[in-house]
Amino acid sequence: MSCPGLFFKAFNTLNNPLFINRVINVNQVAVAGLKQNTKDLLDKLNIPEKPKRPLTAYLRYLAEHRPVVTRENPDLKAKDIVRKCAEDWNKLHDSIKEKFAAEWKVESESYDTKLLKYNESLTPDMRDALKKATKEQKSKKERRKLKKLYREHNKPKRPLTAYALYLTDLCKQEGKHLRDIFAEKKQAWSTLPQQEKDKYQDMYIKEKVRFEKELAAWEKKMREDGHEDLVGKKEEVIPASLMKMKKEKPIKSSKK
Repeated sequence: MSCPGLFFKAFNTLNNPLFINRVINVNQVAVAGLKQNTKDLLDKLNIPEKPKRPLTAYLRYLAEHRPVVTRENPDLKAKDIVRKCAEDWNKLHDSIKEKFAAEWKVESESYDTKLLKYNESLTPDMRDALKKATKEQKSKKERRKLKKLYREHNKPKRPLTAYALYLTDLCKQEGKHLRDIFAEKKQAWSTLPQQEKDKYQDMYIKEKVRFEKELAAWEKKMREDGHEDLVGKKEEVIPASLMKMKKEKPIKSSKK
C-alpha cells in the first residue's frame, strides 16, 4: 500500500421465557476494531462465551459437500462452487434433506438451553458493555460502507497535510514503510528548519485549493443526481438515496 493511502466487517407465545431471552439477547462481539476503553471493559468483566447457533440443514450440507465439489471442479470460482452446491441440494431426495434437518433440530434444542443459561448469567454491566461494543462495530461497518460508496462516486480525496507530505517524502527517500518512518521521525518534524516546513505547507495549500475546486464540482453533480443528502454529510450514516441506488443498481451482463 502506498504511503498516501495509509493516511486515508418457534414459539407462539410472547410469555415464553426462551423467546423473551432471544429478544433481549445481546450479540457477542469480536474485539477487533473496538475502542481501547471498550476492549478494556470487556476484558475486565470477563464475559462468558456465547453459545454458537447451530448450522441450518442446508449449511450443514454445504460444509460437507463443498469440499467434494471443489475437489471435482478445481477450475470453478468460489461463487460458482456455491451455486453448484445449491443446485445439488435442490436435487437431493427429501429423506437426505430430512437427515440434515434432524441434526439441526437436535442441536437447536441444546442451543436453546445453553442460550437461556448464557443470558441469565449476564449481569447488567455485561449487557451494557456488549450493547456498547455492538453499537461501535455497527458504526464502523456503516462508515466502511459509506467510504466505499464515496469511492464508487469518485468523491475527491482530502489533501495530505504538510506533515503527512513530509512523511510521504521520507518514505520514498528511505524506502521504508510509513509505520517505521513515523516511529523514527516523530520528533524530526518539530526540529525541521522553517524553510523546509514552508515548502510542505505551500504544497498542502496548492493541493487544498485543487481539492476544494474538485469537491465543489462533485457536490454540484451529487445535487444534480439527487444525492443532496450526501453533500456535506459526516461519514457516519449512509445517505438513503445512495443506499436505494445501490440496491437498484442493475447487474451487469457477462460478456459472451
